[in-house]
Amino acid sequence: MDYRSNFSIRKPLLLSLMVLSFVSYSYGQKALPITGFESPGNGLLLHLKPGMMKVQVITPSIIHIVYTPDRSFSKYPKLAVLKKNWGKVSWHSTETDEYLQVATDSIQVRINKKTGAVSYYNNRGEEVLSEPQSGSKQMQPVTVQGEKTYHARQKFDFSPDEALYGLGQYQSKLMNYAGHDVLMSQSNRNDVVPFLVSSKGYGILWNNTSQSWFRDTYQGAFWSDVADQIDYYFVYGPQTDRIISGYRELTGKAPLFGKWVYGYIQSKEHYKTSKELIGIVAEYRRRQIPLDVIVQDWHYWGDNGWNTLTFNKKRYPHPEQMMDTLHDKYHAHLLLSVWPKFGDKTAIYKAMKSHDYLYPVGDGGGDFEYDAFNPDARDLYWKWIDKGLFSKGVDSWWLDATEPEIRDAASTRESTARFILLNKHNYLGTGARYLNAYSLMTTAGVYKHQRETTSKKRVFILTRSAFAGQQRNAAATWSGDTQASWIVLQKQIAAGLNFSLSGIPYWTTDIGAFFVDNGIFPGGSKNKDYRELFVRWFEYGA
Repeated sequence: MDYRSNFSIRKPLLLSLMVLSFVSYSYGQKALPITGFESPGNGLLLHLKPGMMKVQVITPSIIHIVYTPDRSFSKYPKLAVLKKNWGKVSWHSTETDEYLQVATDSIQVRINKKTGAVSYYNNRGEEVLSEPQSGSKQMQPVTVQGEKTYHARQKFDFSPDEALYGLGQYQSKLMNYAGHDVLMSQSNRNDVVPFLVSSKGYGILWNNTSQSWFRDTYQGAFWSDVADQIDYYFVYGPQTDRIISGYRELTGKAPLFGKWVYGYIQSKEHYKTSKELIGIVAEYRRRQIPLDVIVQDWHYWGDNGWNTLTFNKKRYPHPEQMMDTLHDKYHAHLLLSVWPKFGDKTAIYKAMKSHDYLYPVGDGGGDFEYDAFNPDARDLYWKWIDKGLFSKGVDSWWLDATEPEIRDAASTRESTARFILLNKHNYLGTGARYLNAYSLMTTAGVYKHQRETTSKKRVFILTRSAFAGQQRNAAATWSGDTQASWIVLQKQIAAGLNFSLSGIPYWTTDIGAFFVDNGIFPGGSKNKDYRELFVRWFEYGA
């Protein structure tokens, strides 16, 4: 896998994490013998040397494994799986000289009494997946962003002939991740959904929000930068649809959008006035070309200040009238660009700052990101969206840059990992601990508040990032700010397929790419070679 695009601005940080990960491997616990166990009602609680492990029966086909080297389990909130109370499941346990077993009608889970390694079998007794008997769970004590914690590594013995899919969206051109490594860290064009789907009929939800790796070049494993415990869900199918159904049982259902969302969405960065916007829609109707959604990018706030969440009065003097025209005359809908950061001259910036809800973004450029992990900050964010935009008739939200986009001294766009380096923690904990979950939290706030505001309009969110569970927020993901080239188009195919296999059903891509006049196709749309690429990309999009 080619990580050059990721390493271009993160090399010092990521190289240090790579070194730490190998250190944790070599000093990991070789065996975790069971010294005792009890049954709290929904599975087994195992006492190990050292630590404790829960084998929790969630459904007949879903098992939750949690291991800690300490005397108690972590109380930090887990954001992907919100449900706490599961229905009663029929299961039973047995004990032999070699192992303890938990069995349902669908699967059997065996825990080796000498090593603590877990193996999974179908109801015919055929092995589906196993952890290695030596060093399957490794926790290395470290300090990350001033917090005493662990690097965590969970190893698996994948079969030589199984294919491994999912994990989100990446630009590697790889469809099958068997034998490869995947850096799971949010960026403009890489989206982390830590759900792995195997051709052997199971899935693994790696329940960790920090920067992580899936590694299969040496021995199959998940590795995370910040973890108080190893925490994962085993989901058995064996059909792929049932695996995805299990993922959504854990992380939430995907609401249906309004019918109009499933039509053609027209987007250009440069619409700068309400007259221009309405004119584009009118021209589509005149030519009898189907159009359901018109996208208004960031120009609508004009000189009001970055992401002021208000229409510029000179460019968009009558937003309610504009929306009425779109709805009643042209039967179209508006998708509006909204960011999580604000210029330091805007009124929303001042309101957020007065409550200490902001992160500084980058190198003093005057932009600040709001703390989407804070429920009060999410309340305030929606208050401004509702007042300036939703109350004017806006239909849906293009929540841009939700990795989030954090600029470094070179003002590069792919700089999310620098979030780790910020001195200020978020509402829930360190930036390192919750690095990958910003998109999940900001979409959750907008979804919740719009549903509370009215039941007459379904929620639709388009966003540039994703995390496990985000489908419950009525959010679709697009593949980021792509460059126009045949290689990039090729990458979109594996990226979209693996993203969908990760359990989130809605994904899209900028047809023809975002950056067009990039030296490959001089003149952009005037270049006949680019027009050929655009047509093929449009075929793929359709």
